[in-house]
Amino acid sequence: MSQPRRILIAGAHPIVALGLADLVQQLGYELVGSVASGQEAIIAAGEHHPDLMLVDVALKGEMDGIAAAVEIHNRLGIRCVFLAGDVNEMVQTRAAEAGPVAVLDKTAPMSVIADALRIAPLRTIH
Repeated sequence: MSQPRRILIAGAHPIVALGLADLVQQLGYELVGSVASGQEAIIAAGEHHPDLMLVDVALKGEMDGIAAAVEIHNRLGIRCVFLAGDVNEMVQTRAAEAGPVAVLDKTAPMSVIADALRIAPLRTIH
């Protein structure tokens, strides 16, 4: 049997991050970390080499989730599922640079997020 997918969560809101962590573990995936800022996401991705990331567009600090995910994707080829408070054209255009699996509304049911994690292709480069 293959190893479970390794997931890193980048989210500024602790309660939301806890719910996502619970979902990841319920799906049988390995949670490799949960961070709150873009800079922490870059560091954690480099240390843990997750297969996939769940990224809130609005992160703490100077770097938002899209900027962090683009840098992580360019360096490590790690794909992500974005969660946004407002999924508008600007968010989708910026997010496209990171090769996202999906850009979902933060209010999406956990079942929709779970489906995005299940169908997500993993790294595009190594």
